[in-house]
Amino acid sequence: MRTVDVIVVLIISIVAGIVAMAIYEAIKAPIRRYFRKRVKEKEVSLKLPDIPQSEVMPTDVETRELKPKKKEKEVPPEEILEVIEVDPGCHETKTIFLRQGSRVSGLAEEVYGLEFSLYVVDGEGYSDFVNKDSFNALFWVENRTAIAFDFHVPKTDKWYFVFDAYRKQYPREIEFDCRIRPAS
Repeated sequence: MRTVDVIVVLIISIVAGIVAMAIYEAIKAPIRRYFRKRVKEKEVSLKLPDIPQSEVMPTDVETRELKPKKKEKEVPPEEILEVIEVDPGCHETKTIFLRQGSRVSGLAEEVYGLEFSLYVVDGEGYSDFVNKDSFNALFWVENRTAIAFDFHVPKTDKWYFVFDAYRKQYPREIEFDCRIRPAS
């Protein structure tokens, strides 16, 4: 190949890369809005319908003010629907307080079909992860576009769901759908 041909191929490759990035940037925002709207619709559909007060309590019953309840311990949510954004080469965490014996299941899926890793670790494991030491994880899957998970919690503690994009070139948007069922 002549030098001119190599230069032409190089210029075409650069232009194609620039066009691809422009297309990606142009469609990123509308797709992000679509998935955020979809997650919000899921959240809205979980709300109970409003019931008029007259149907809840008969009007001929005497009412009295109740004493405020004592502050209860932290109770985990029943369901979490969220979009987790992870910058290239970084990680994001979702911290959830979980009780021993609870069953945790769900799906983490990257919006654009890009690979990411998911680790579920306790406080000690998260500290080791951040310090780049070897760590023990309750659950881990690496380099997948979608990750289904289902496990029982071995101890009551704060658990860290670590969404990792280490050595990745583009940001990740991960739809996180998690269901927590208390121990029976």
